[in-house]
Amino acid sequence: MGDFQALTSGPKHHFFGYYGVNVWNPTMRYHLSLETDFAWRDTKHIMISTDLSGQMQFLEFVDRDRTFEPFGHGAFPSSGHNAFSPDRQWVVCDSSPQEIERMSELMLYHIPEGKKYTLGQVHSPAIYTRDIRCDLHPRWSPDGKAVTFDSVHGGTRQVYLADVSDIVG
Repeated sequence: MGDFQALTSGPKHHFFGYYGVNVWNPTMRYHLSLETDFAWRDTKHIMISTDLSGQMQFLEFVDRDRTFEPFGHGAFPSSGHNAFSPDRQWVVCDSSPQEIERMSELMLYHIPEGKKYTLGQVHSPAIYTRDIRCDLHPRWSPDGKAVTFDSVHGGTRQVYLADVSDIVG
């Protein structure tokens, strides 16, 4: 076993997800896969959606320090999938489909401004629940000008592209 440090203990607290990898093929033309639930901001900071503080929210942890702070000043949903932009100035995030309306929100958050930008909402039909639910799992393009996300709003599970260049500059 490697040099691993537990951030929580017992079944009360839990983290979700997989380590982030570059999900674009080497030509940067095709989106290869989706993975999420926590994201490294830099070599020392990781953002996670967790209930460690007593309620589900996004927290930013300092690696090997055991310290954390809430992230996003209430702009984020209580849980979701997040990714930092290549320049680390933005976060893209989703919300899980809400139970009654079954709408998921796709949003950007500008870290220096502390401002949220809603890109839109997509419907997830009730057939897509539990193990076959379709969260958006947003990811940045390598140039930071577009975001891809997974959705069933068109009737089948597909990957969609949102051009965010007008927002991020």
